[in-house]
Formats: sequence, C-alpha cells, structure tokens
Amino acid sequence: DNAEVKLVDFGVSAQLDRTIGRRNTFIGTPYWMAPEVIACDENPEATYDNRSDLWSLGITALEMCESQPPLCDMHPMR
Repeated sequence: DNAEVKLVDFGVSAQLDRTIGRRNTFIGTPYWMAPEVIACDENPEATYDNRSDLWSLGITALEMCESQPPLCDMHPMR
C-alpha cells in the first residue's frame, strides 16, 4: 500500500569529468546495460560515456511500469 522507491547498486558507479569523459570497463547488470557498455566485453577499444546512464534510467522506468525489465525472457547478454 505504501510504495517506496529506493536507489541501490552504486557499487558500479563512477564520476565522469572533463579529463576522463569516457569509460571502457564492462561492469554492471546486463538487463540495464546500454549496448555500447556490453560492446566493451568484445572490443577493448570500445568506449561509452554518460549517455549510457540514460539508457539504464529508461530501462529502470520501463521495469517500474511493467514489473520486469524489457525482453526479460531472453538471455541478458544476447
């Protein structure tokens, strides 16, 4: 009856600034990872920036509406 929103999983967070504006580490929860983050697993030269956070936020919003992440019946790394 009393819904509460809690943000968790900051263990994989990082602050991006002007000197380090891009990352290339493959870390996170696959359902919420942007495609460019997943690409870092296959290509060490691939990078991503703060726009991947918008992807994750969008997936979170969809999960809040549907009670499950999009395409949850598929393997998350597909």
